[in-house]
Amino acid sequence: YRFDSKASGAIRVFTASDPSTSFLVDFAQTESIEQEATASNVQVRYTAFDDIVTVAIDPNAIDRTLFSSLIGGEAGTRLSINNPHEILTILGDGGNDSFHLNGFGGDGFSAQLVVDGEGGDDSIELNTDLALGNSRVSGDLTMLAERISIRGDIATTGGGQAGDVRLTGGSLIEVIDGASIDTVDGMIAILNASVISLGEVDARSGALTLTSTTTDGLVEQVSGTGVRVDRLVASVLGDIVLANDQNYIRVVDRVQSSGDVTIRDGAGDLSIVS
Repeated sequence: YRFDSKASGAIRVFTASDPSTSFLVDFAQTESIEQEATASNVQVRYTAFDDIVTVAIDPNAIDRTLFSSLIGGEAGTRLSINNPHEILTILGDGGNDSFHLNGFGGDGFSAQLVVDGEGGDDSIELNTDLALGNSRVSGDLTMLAERISIRGDIATTGGGQAGDVRLTGGSLIEVIDGASIDTVDGMIAILNASVISLGEVDARSGALTLTSTTTDGLVEQVSGTGVRVDRLVASVLGDIVLANDQNYIRVVDRVQSSGDVTIRDGAGDLSIVS
């Protein structure tokens, strides 16, 4: 799905029998689109304007997921789809976009998820729980925006192999108090944000990578939360404060910082690789 304006765009449909074959359907002056077929992969690309996109359970068909939007301040075409089996990609194109992920229809969303604001000053809020991964794909989650706020519980362990989480920001990436990321043996990468604020983070058999590229950068924790990882890698132009007693950090592979560094391992068996 490609939106060119609030009510026009195009749909490219790939055939199941021959994925190299596709056809294009243009639409204009369209209030709503309902996709009743279940696809393996769905991509939704918004406009070059300032878009506000809300993803939620469709109140008129609770088995489907509804995309509603304000495009340049005006209501855009509503899109209702069955959750794809393998991957959902949501793209912002240009403009200063905000994405509010409030829910997914059906029995929950289990495919891989990519949300990318692309150009502009963008924000993403995850306001629902995600249990990613299924018999077809690992539960990978990728988000790219200047501000990313995780406000629900994320688990990437529903597939045969645990999925990875990759959050790339600009000014802020936060996992708020009461939210969590759990990959077990998957990898978590939180990259390129001035401020990284961590709630519950669990990759107890995997690795956590943190980077901040501004001179006033900061990595911190919400009070009372734990970072539980097998390996930690951090490169921050600023302070690193992972000082909660609830932490379990087995190995610090590498830490680079131009500020103060405090890392506490509540289990008392921290090792540092030189």
